[in-house]
Amino acid sequence: MVTSAQHSCTKCGKYFSRDLSDLAPPDSHDTHRVMDLAVRVVAEDGLPYRPASWHLWRAHRVFVPFATIQNWVEAGGKKAPARMDTDFLDWALADFSGSVAVDALDDGPFCMLSAVDHRCSKRLRYDVLDHDPTHEDIRAFLERLQTALAARDLTLWGVTTDGSALYPVPLAEVLRDVPHHIGAFPLVAEVVKAV
Repeated sequence: MVTSAQHSCTKCGKYFSRDLSDLAPPDSHDTHRVMDLAVRVVAEDGLPYRPASWHLWRAHRVFVPFATIQNWVEAGGKKAPARMDTDFLDWALADFSGSVAVDALDDGPFCMLSAVDHRCSKRLRYDVLDHDPTHEDIRAFLERLQTALAARDLTLWGVTTDGSALYPVPLAEVLRDVPHHIGAFPLVAEVVKAV
């Protein structure tokens, strides 16, 4: 736990305490840098909480329980979407290919909706839900994506999904004439299952 540190004066040898709140929040086991990195891999890279925890351990040798990362992301809930809507989204859409893959990924009691540029593999938008996604969730998610593209005069030429029944109705309502494709991996999985 980082709160303060004892330092000795080089002249008189007396000990004094120094506040370390610039390094870590009071009563915290982790530094601000670790917290920012954990929130960034979830908010910007789109990793679910458990894989984000493993990523921190494998890449940086810092163990943070996934529930702690979830708390940090939710505590910074107003900051993360703001970053996604400005600088990050401008960067992600700078070389937009026109093709998007939309998917829902379950992580325990949560579900993350994500839209990724199909050619550049850049995450464009995400939503974290505390329930299974509905048509209304998908519709709202697609509307926000469409708004972000329209604000930058970008055209969507195609959407790829995993073939789930969640997508056809909202896609037809929001994106109307944009072609809807089903990814190859779900089709192969269905063929293997049938065989």
